[in-house]
Amino acid sequence: MGRIRLKGLPNTRELGGMVMENGAEIRKDRLIRSGALGHILPEDLEILKGHALSLIVDFRTSQEIEENPDRPCPGIDYLRIPIIEDMEMGLSREKSLDDVLFSGQVPFMKNEETAAAFMKGIYRNFASSPFSQKQYAKFFDLLASREEGAVLFHCTAGKDRAGFAAAMLLEVLGASRETVMEDYMATSLYLKEMTEALLERKAPKEVRSRDFDAAFMAAMGTRREYLAAIYEYAGEVWGSFDTYLEKAIGLTEDKRERLRDLYLA
Repeated sequence: MGRIRLKGLPNTRELGGMVMENGAEIRKDRLIRSGALGHILPEDLEILKGHALSLIVDFRTSQEIEENPDRPCPGIDYLRIPIIEDMEMGLSREKSLDDVLFSGQVPFMKNEETAAAFMKGIYRNFASSPFSQKQYAKFFDLLASREEGAVLFHCTAGKDRAGFAAAMLLEVLGASRETVMEDYMATSLYLKEMTEALLERKAPKEVRSRDFDAAFMAAMGTRREYLAAIYEYAGEVWGSFDTYLEKAIGLTEDKRERLRDLYLA
């Protein structure tokens, strides 16, 4: 994958150069996926500007942004399109995401299996939530209006909400299902070091155990079964993923053709 090596952002890559099933390639310097930009360094921004970055789309909730805002990127437009609402993450003004994960009292953090089952449910919710569907539709409407420059889209780690957005986009542009999955799975490789460091730095000693650590890595990583849960949902409820994209996300054939014209070489 086209990883963009940045000092402050380990999970940033452009989709440009990826080959679709019909042999077409995604245009370079048009589509970039990433994690949150709270740790972006000035030299990182200059590299991204070298990729023609013109717009940042933030998929996070208002509370996530309040806790870890993107650093200002002068000369680059910024737009919020939250994919889920604060309440869906179990957050409140008194309880941050870190508080939830490291409390030692969260049922889904019991072991690796419960964490993986929880994550599959999260992905099904991305696909099934009317709010999420509406917000992803806004994102694709935005992409269909961008005739030049690169759009960088991100959530917190750049793996779940951004991962689903990338999967839908790649499907529309004509990638094979295996190419979609390879792009999704690359995140675990890029984030492994950061995730392990986060566990060591933030998890209280009293909650650490082999089961907790395995649950944490499962929740913070990517697994084929997580993204597969979305395809399973689409097949069960909509008949196919293609129909889901059309009926739930509003990606009509005209809109798909527009996206292919804009983003394929």
